[in-house]
Amino acid sequence: MEAVRLLYQDGLCSDIAEAAVPPPATQQPGGGIAWNQAIGYAGTIQRVCGPLAGGGNDYDDVFLNLGRDYPDPARFQIVVWDVGSLEPIDGGRTLCTSGVITLHEGVAQIELYDPSATEIY
Repeated sequence: MEAVRLLYQDGLCSDIAEAAVPPPATQQPGGGIAWNQAIGYAGTIQRVCGPLAGGGNDYDDVFLNLGRDYPDPARFQIVVWDVGSLEPIDGGRTLCTSGVITLHEGVAQIELYDPSATEIY
């Protein structure tokens, strides 16, 4: 993707929209990929990090939204199943977790059963 970005910037690649080129990678705590790049890694095991933008509960399940809050389809979502609830996390804190990235209705996510698999920075 970096090669495509450079070609686009040089005017040598004009058949793609600038918005289709993901932002350059940024350094993540402990390594990994940024929340807004995760959708491109669906089906692979990755470490994903991003700022907490919001969250919610549905029965015993917890949803943590990185980068953008629900219902924005561009968000990255950490789903923690059957946990009941979590202690509040200050907004804007960076969260990282690892696992298989899946897509649910176009939203990239990692599903967990153990909340301790999520690190808070």
